[in-house]
Amino acid sequence: MQGVWGSFRLVNLLASQLSLLAPPPSAGMPASLLHCAGLCLQDERCGGVAWLDNDPQSCRFVVDSTVPGATATLVSSAYAILSTDSSATVVEIPFSGTSWQQAYDFCSGIGLRLVPYPVSLKDRAVMSIRSKTWVSVDLQRRSNGSYTALSSSLVLPANYPFPWYLKNPHYGMEKCLIVGNFPLAVYDFECSILDTAPKSTLCVV
Repeated sequence: MQGVWGSFRLVNLLASQLSLLAPPPSAGMPASLLHCAGLCLQDERCGGVAWLDNDPQSCRFVVDSTVPGATATLVSSAYAILSTDSSATVVEIPFSGTSWQQAYDFCSGIGLRLVPYPVSLKDRAVMSIRSKTWVSVDLQRRSNGSYTALSSSLVLPANYPFPWYLKNPHYGMEKCLIVGNFPLAVYDFECSILDTAPKSTLCVV
């Protein structure tokens, strides 16, 4: 039991809807949240679980919005898998009015790293379970158009199919990436710009 729950963190007062999916029919109908969580760990699409008390099939996987069969649902809380596909453990620190650079410096200052851009279905699902609307990710656009992380080896080409939000990217000085909204969308911002939008800083161990 402890091994399963040690792989999740509870997130309350969620920032947005989640994409929920029932477990595969072969799993039957999980009778407990613990069983549901265990099944999630075995599914490469699953980034967490939600438990719907008033539904005959209470167990729901949290998945990316592009997964076939997923339904956008507003729930008050969900359990997010702690580790990303790179085996990094995620820690969420709620802030308001934090620039990309401040988020990066904060994680570095406590010996952690800013969360990487979510490339896999699982990581995008994990990132959707958050308490604030916006999250800075460790990715910057370079002069050749490619996108690189500062604290890992991640490099994405200039033509990478980011789910850009309307009128993004802006190019110019706005080279640092932030994700948010539902479904998960990508925005480029000036790295040092400070605003009052509700943000979380996600650091990884």
